[in-house]
Amino acid sequence: MTTTQLSCFKCLVEEGSVTKAAQRLCVTQPAVSQQLRLLTESLGCRLYHRRGQRIELTADGEFVYGKAKGILSELEGLPQELRSRGRRVIGKVRIGSGQVAAKTVVGDTIHDMSERYRDVSFSLFETNSSKLPELLLKSQIDLGVGILPHSRDGIRFEQLLKGRLLLICSQKSPLSSREIISRRELRKLNLIRHSKETTARAIAFELYGEGGSEANFRLEAMNAETIIAYVRRNMGEALATSHTIDWLKPHGIATVELEDTVQIPWGVMSDASRPMSKAAKAFVDRLTAQFS
Repeated sequence: MTTTQLSCFKCLVEEGSVTKAAQRLCVTQPAVSQQLRLLTESLGCRLYHRRGQRIELTADGEFVYGKAKGILSELEGLPQELRSRGRRVIGKVRIGSGQVAAKTVVGDTIHDMSERYRDVSFSLFETNSSKLPELLLKSQIDLGVGILPHSRDGIRFEQLLKGRLLLICSQKSPLSSREIISRRELRKLNLIRHSKETTARAIAFELYGEGGSEANFRLEAMNAETIIAYVRRNMGEALATSHTIDWLKPHGIATVELEDTVQIPWGVMSDASRPMSKAAKAFVDRLTAQFS
């Protein structure tokens, strides 16, 4: 058994096919197939079954995949650990973050660390919170910063704050004078929505469905700032997290509390099977300090 064989198996599981695994590893399909065959022979057990265009792991395959992730992660981080062992913080931190956090609290933390730790480099990937677990489990990022995901198998989550869901409306709207709104009233509104792949949309749909009044304008947006821009024009209302409003401080916007308070846990995610580097820990500590 070799690390090359384990790497091929890990990529097969994460990509779902030999073709995609080969593309990710920049090798040929026969080369990947050969390494998988050698791994199976060396372990003496079946790791997966083919089900049409997809693969299905056996119990042994699930076990080996978990072990492979840990082994490869340890080896990947070994040079960095040796360089920083007992000395200064050094290395690279790859961070995935939602759009609002990326330009506010995450950006502030990276700026602060860049001045404090000259030997640490950062890569920031702006994406939806819903995509962070997949990026972490595929080892494409080291840390994810965002809303606690519904599916969190294999994900370590450190909560930094607990926001709440709010209704936002234009200060020109009759709703701006309200302090609270019921779920029944909310379902009748022409809500401006986040796109379907976002965590915010999933939470809102679970609570309030897709109902709403008929209107001559509908919007589904990826970016909270786009939604706020149309709410400000009084073209509809929207749901937003309290920390989004706190960080952006949008003008011309009123907030209304929901009758049924909805808590939104927000924090830092990482792959539970991978040890966190000294540089990544330093980033988490600096980010945490903003909320203490």
